[in-house]
Amino acid sequence: MDNIVYLPVEIKSRDFLNKLLLAYYLANDGFTIFIGRKKELEIMVNSYYPGIYFGINTQLNYLTFYQKIKNKKNKIFLFDEEGLVTLSAENYKNYKANDRILDVCDVFFCWGRKQYNKIFIRSPQKKKLVISGSLRIELLKKKYNSIFYKNVNKIKKKYKKFVLLVSSYGISNHFVNKENNLKAYLSNKNIKNKSVLLNYKYYYNFNNIRYKNFLKKIKKILYLKNYNFIIRPHPSENIETYSSLKKISKKIYISNEYSIIEWLKAANLVVHDYCTTAFEGFILKKKISYFPVNFKKKYIDEDVYNISNSLENLNLNFNKEKVSNFTKVKEHIYNLSTKSSVKMMLKLFRLNKIKNKKNLLREYKTKTLLNYYSLRKNKYTEYKNPSINIRECKEKLNLIHKVEKKKKIRKIEVF
Repeated sequence: MDNIVYLPVEIKSRDFLNKLLLAYYLANDGFTIFIGRKKELEIMVNSYYPGIYFGINTQLNYLTFYQKIKNKKNKIFLFDEEGLVTLSAENYKNYKANDRILDVCDVFFCWGRKQYNKIFIRSPQKKKLVISGSLRIELLKKKYNSIFYKNVNKIKKKYKKFVLLVSSYGISNHFVNKENNLKAYLSNKNIKNKSVLLNYKYYYNFNNIRYKNFLKKIKKILYLKNYNFIIRPHPSENIETYSSLKKISKKIYISNEYSIIEWLKAANLVVHDYCTTAFEGFILKKKISYFPVNFKKKYIDEDVYNISNSLENLNLNFNKEKVSNFTKVKEHIYNLSTKSSVKMMLKLFRLNKIKNKKNLLREYKTKTLLNYYSLRKNKYTEYKNPSINIRECKEKLNLIHKVEKKKKIRKIEVF
């Protein structure tokens, strides 16, 4: 089986559609695509035919896994889905784009010039960095509106006029506490640099401060009588922790249904806190605001706040004109306008094709392993990504096909 590409989906509401868009282009270019939950794809790439593994985790705790599959002749493409809203340059380079991660990968895709420069300044692996833009941003373009039309209308019909409150506290309000244990991160064998550990500890505490600030400020904006309030937790958060807020007002709803793109398109107002949705909302020409919080500027990237309106003193002047910062956003996002991240990525996939010889024993081994591990449930995995089935893949691929109008879809397997 030749020219295999593995497309793992970690968080369904975030990754599924953009990976499916890439799968559509790759399949029409002759690749054989395996798309599915990250859990199953990690098993598969470790035992099946070598191919290109397109990973979205760039932290050092994934180094051992990447080294293992690289030793089995797979090629590794990486893209940090959270690389748009990042730590400061020094911290990001140490924590999310470490030289050891760059050593093991073949290509590291960047959102734009700003992220590229953060890594480029100190990295000896500069040739592996490719400014491609993001598939998530690609889906925000008007040509793909029809893909989201049905669900956007459902949201508008149910919630009418609403403020979308986007939480981003996967560290502070994690779904499974033991997987978010600070001590576990600090004791990671791959992380030996003391400054990296100290900076992460600050970032961890910064998230806790923001989380408490978010909960506190929500209670003080309910005077907007003509609005409902939708709290959209990050997919890795414990949604139950927000349930007490529903007792404060009947206008507060908590939901992790639908993709963030669909929520943004349907929302009248958006309030974020150090989140990628600030950029996505900007692109969709939404009114974007954030709850102010004290922080040390040297640890984080301020631009995510600079392109939004601060809700200083809880003065919710949503009619205030949004900061005109197209140039600043363009530094962060390569495919902001006419450039295509899909086409840029496709070029690199074409240059890294892998041919394989038929091996029935390998195929049998892989199927056996997948059947075995499918019986072992993981509560956190099920929460972030319950399932990906063939029916919904076909449905979404048909919507993409109506937009792109390329050849007949083929060679896409779902796991």
